[in-house]
Amino acid sequence: MFNTPVLDVAIGLVFIFLLYSLLATSVNEAIATGLSLRARMLRKAIMLRMLSNTEEENKVLNFLKGFAGIFTEIVYIFGGAPEKRPEDKNIGDQFYSHPIIKNYASSSFFKIPSYLAASNFAIILIESLKEDFNNKVNEIAAQKFGNGKSVREVFDELNNSPDIIKIKELLDYYAWYYAANPGIKTYNELPGLPRGLDKEIHCILQLHLRNSLFDFNAFNKKIEGWYNDTMDRVSGWYKRQTQFILFVLGFILAFIFNVDTVAITNNLSTDKDARDQMVQLAVQSADLYKNDPRIQKQVQPAAETNPDSLLKLSQGYLNEAKKTLDSSLKNPNMVAGLGWGEYGQDDPAFIQKLSAKCFHRFLIFGRIKMKDSLNAVSNRINKEITLQPPVNKDSLILVQFYKEQVKNFPVRIKTSYIFYSVGAKKILGFIITAFAICLGAPFWFDLLNKLIKMRGTGNNNNSSNTVDLTATKETSTTAINTTSTQNTSEEAVG
Repeated sequence: MFNTPVLDVAIGLVFIFLLYSLLATSVNEAIATGLSLRARMLRKAIMLRMLSNTEEENKVLNFLKGFAGIFTEIVYIFGGAPEKRPEDKNIGDQFYSHPIIKNYASSSFFKIPSYLAASNFAIILIESLKEDFNNKVNEIAAQKFGNGKSVREVFDELNNSPDIIKIKELLDYYAWYYAANPGIKTYNELPGLPRGLDKEIHCILQLHLRNSLFDFNAFNKKIEGWYNDTMDRVSGWYKRQTQFILFVLGFILAFIFNVDTVAITNNLSTDKDARDQMVQLAVQSADLYKNDPRIQKQVQPAAETNPDSLLKLSQGYLNEAKKTLDSSLKNPNMVAGLGWGEYGQDDPAFIQKLSAKCFHRFLIFGRIKMKDSLNAVSNRINKEITLQPPVNKDSLILVQFYKEQVKNFPVRIKTSYIFYSVGAKKILGFIITAFAICLGAPFWFDLLNKLIKMRGTGNNNNSSNTVDLTATKETSTTAINTTSTQNTSEEAVG
């Protein structure tokens, strides 16, 4: 019941998705480690979400800004972000300029940490609030002036206060400022100094301070809990970012290796030998990859801070990708008919279409027209043939023309064939493959094991049925033979 061609096709497809998911996972981890994507996601969460106002924009504009931000971030990775003016910096910039953050930097390239403990976050934030208090102590003293005290007395009293009182007075000052200016969400009253706490962050910190009953240790714990709750959401953000990267990598891999899900399904459905070979390879690989770390439910982030170790780790992921590419993908690709073959060498229609193209030669002025090259090859072959021309002379001319053009323009000829072969149906197959790859290797490995187990159950049931039928047949034969013998004996006696 379970051992059907449909199940074998499903096993073959899942096996292909697993192998390319493993390849995409290795490349993704190399990119994440080499470009510090985890560290950049952590900085984004702290600076733009925890310590800044939330921008109120419509979904379309927000999506477009996020998409443009990807390319901006790529430029910043290699070229560095522009230096902000002092008045454009907020508490988040002060946070990331703290010595503890700088101490976690592994090199001039890996300047920010990929992990930060909740206790360290609370310490740095409180130190940043104390620094902000020192920058605004004169304004706070002027705002509290009165009750028979001079400004100097108020100033000295504020400076000699405990840290929790300094934070309270700072937040009270922001509360007074934003109440007096209801249309303003960002404090920017002191030219040449950071702009201070944004309105939403002031509200959050004041809420935690009140809930801690103005106790320093309790306030510290509230800040740690706030950070841990945010990090739980950041894990989801990073997962979505990883899925997006895997989708892009999946589409690129599908395009490069011609992993067309629609075509693979058709090939496996119609070719029994390919289907059987694919199932055999899948069963062998199920044992091979069961201890692979890429199969685990969650890939652990790199804990190394040494730049040499990070580079070695990134190189290790690339080596895993190369190993998967060289060993694991070779046989399945041949069985499933993946790849671009000879890039159109056996396709006369493509070669005829290629002859109408014009290519530029690098470092040489002028253009080469493919039709002229085809005519030159044809004339040369006609001169070389002195005896009776062969029947497949036209085919010989096209093959020789193709070989010469591939030698002169290898990248352009192969690229032309790829775009010549790609249509709406193939693009659909690539998109399906990309969506499958972004589901991740653990998903496909678990599904592959379940399908193999289901197929094995079907085989066992069929084997049991065969044994029972054989045994029944042998018993029946024995009974018939015994009856015949008895009948023969009776007749002899009679």
